[in-house]
Amino acid sequence: MAVDSDAPIKLLIAHSGQTVPFAFPPSTSMSSIQSAITTQFRVPPSAQKLLIKGRKLDLSNPDIPLATLLGPASSSTTPHKVLLIGPASDALASFQADEALRQRKHDAFEHHAHAPKYKVKRTGVHGVDESANYKFHEVVPFPESVPSFEARRKMLDRLAADEAVKDVMKTHKYVVGRL
Repeated sequence: MAVDSDAPIKLLIAHSGQTVPFAFPPSTSMSSIQSAITTQFRVPPSAQKLLIKGRKLDLSNPDIPLATLLGPASSSTTPHKVLLIGPASDALASFQADEALRQRKHDAFEHHAHAPKYKVKRTGVHGVDESANYKFHEVVPFPESVPSFEARRKMLDRLAADEAVKDVMKTHKYVVGRL
């Protein structure tokens, strides 16, 4: 039985668990087949890889006819099984966005890793105990006319000299002008 050279070439294209039958004339260019695949599976032509019988189809020349790629007896009645490998356009866009974000983070990390290290400058008095900055600057009890003036003065002096009070003032950086 002779093979009709004008009979359509049948393809069963599988992608992501979905198999779709196609029929193309033998003279159909690969660019037309890729457009049909893009329409059906939403896989852009730049991301398409087609495998037939374990070998990758050469898609570098989009004008080559399908019959030339498949070889002799390509227009047989049994369909050719084709495996489409490639991400859908929305998944591809998501991959590209994730990759761009990863690249920006990597670039920022590299920039900070190679940036010159600056020494932190300390302001204020050097070589002096910091606790001297956090204190009561003046201890003034009520006027002497108030009873127990000396007892109150001693109590305020003891409070100003107390280590626990000094520690709290240093921790919270309190400075008291007049007690």
